[in-house]
Amino acid sequence: MDDAETSRAWIRDRLNFAPRGRRLLAQELRKKGVSPETIDAALADALDPEQELEAACAVARKASGRGGGRGGEEAARRRLWAALARRGFDPDVCREALRRLHDEAFVSEDGDDPGAGAEPLDEI
Repeated sequence: MDDAETSRAWIRDRLNFAPRGRRLLAQELRKKGVSPETIDAALADALDPEQELEAACAVARKASGRGGGRGGEEAARRRLWAALARRGFDPDVCREALRRLHDEAFVSEDGDDPGAGAEPLDEI
């Protein structure tokens, strides 16, 4: 069996059906007995940074739709960050996914930005 091709296919399936970050995908492949070199190559081939970010955004959108609005916006942001981190997304990916989700929430469909003039979201 070709570990490299099998790993790439497994990563693609995992991203489609149960999105995970690079760190958790590597961990799961290690548990399956795949060598570190094969894992690195498979991740490089099957998961570019934009794909990982899109997967994180999808996870964040889904998690934000579950409600649990206790504690306000800061508490919601922490819950989303934790959901992404549990799924193996690195801090930079978590930060950018939450930034994109925040931007999506404040830009209406007609292109108006109701948050115009508001301070930028620097710290998440």
